Amino acid sequence: MRSIAVFCLLVIVGLCAAVVQPWPPIPLKTAPNLNPSSLGELFASSLGSAAPTSSAAPATSETGGSTPDTGRTQRVVLSAEQIDTAVAATLKLLLPQQGWRSAAQLTSGQLAVQASLPLRDSSLLGLQPSITLAFTIADASDGRLPIPSSIRLGYLPVPFPLANWASRRLLTRGSQRRTNTLLDAQTELERAFQGLTITPEALVAGFAWQSEALDRLSWDLQRGLVDERAAAAAPHYDLALRDYLDALPQSQRAVALSALLPLLAQQAQDRTQAGANPITENTAALFALSSYLAEATGVVEGKKTQQQQAEIRLRRRQDLAQHVVNSAAIAAIASVEIAEIISTGKEAFDARYRSGFSFSDLTANRVGIQLAELAVTSEDSAREFQRRLQDLQSDTELIPLVGGNRDGLSQREFERQYQSRMSDEYRERIEDIDKEVAQLALFAEYPEP
Repeated sequence: MRSIAVFCLLVIVGLCAAVVQPWPPIPLKTAPNLNPSSLGELFASSLGSAAPTSSAAPATSETGGSTPDTGRTQRVVLSAEQIDTAVAATLKLLLPQQGWRSAAQLTSGQLAVQASLPLRDSSLLGLQPSITLAFTIADASDGRLPIPSSIRLGYLPVPFPLANWASRRLLTRGSQRRTNTLLDAQTELERAFQGLTITPEALVAGFAWQSEALDRLSWDLQRGLVDERAAAAAPHYDLALRDYLDALPQSQRAVALSALLPLLAQQAQDRTQAGANPITENTAALFALSSYLAEATGVVEGKKTQQQQAEIRLRRRQDLAQHVVNSAAIAAIASVEIAEIISTGKEAFDARYRSGFSFSDLTANRVGIQLAELAVTSEDSAREFQRRLQDLQSDTELIPLVGGNRDGLSQREFERQYQSRMSDEYRERIEDIDKEVAQLALFAEYPEP
């Protein structure tokens, strides 16, 4: 028995020695001070750095800009510096309290990534003990997503099947719902992926996105990350929503978002007063509304009701309602930072490949994010969210007037007017939108209890 104990102890010590390195193997960088919009702009600039790879000339609109063509391949082009920045900033976003540092290197046909976690309060004799995860990704020209290779945890080689299993367990944390969501997202990526080319100067990834693919990925994010308690409460709000819509006259083809939110807020307040957590209830309500819209607009399949075809609109526009609800749900479920990244990135994608850049859509995204902040920042703000939404009377109280915006800007038109998303002109326009949203009574500061 003693021999077995000694053997187990030696194995443990050996594994620790193999995993923990005395210092990072290469110079690592901490995450830059990028705000969420800047990360979205990084993605936007990667889209703008290369034209679509299709040999067919892009179609043009009457204004001279490119029109959407979902049959073409879109390219994402990232320089070595952009990859390095993106890796470091993503680690900071996902693991803000852990102190991860990273480095990425491009060579011919290969991307090498290292992420290192220093062991706190463990400096000894000038050493810097750390746990380092390293892997490489190679060119992929067969249309299949590349598989990481040369995976190492410290000095210890890790077989891909083991690394794949461990990463899935970590991401899904044992939830079958999250596992299914991850598999759905992977299927979506595999369906769209066209190839990967890596040079010392840049990484070029090709995708052939169908028009609804990004919407489905956005939905997968919500479904995969929603808290188990909020997911369990969501059917209550889904039923209340469907009962309300089924009771409408069959001739009514649309309902205002400002008419639905008070209903859900009243339900959330009733359950909160019965002892439920207000943040959980608000998250569940937003998730249920987002789920209904995903089904009603064909993003996902689901059960149909009599009034399934009745559109939910904001200022008479279905797309604005979708932007508000989706952004609110993502911000409440994942984080405000992720919602801002997705908002900026999707508008950049629209400008280059789909319907064009829309400041109206961006305004609706900002409204959704503000709603989420009110809904989940604290239990006090969550209760205030429930109270204020019940007072909504019209769409004018929910979103600033967007009729004066010039929407549908092609990438060419956008660059002609604003140069880039880093320009002073563009930032001033975004600041103006944020001020207009902040001036709504719905988002006014409220007295502390």
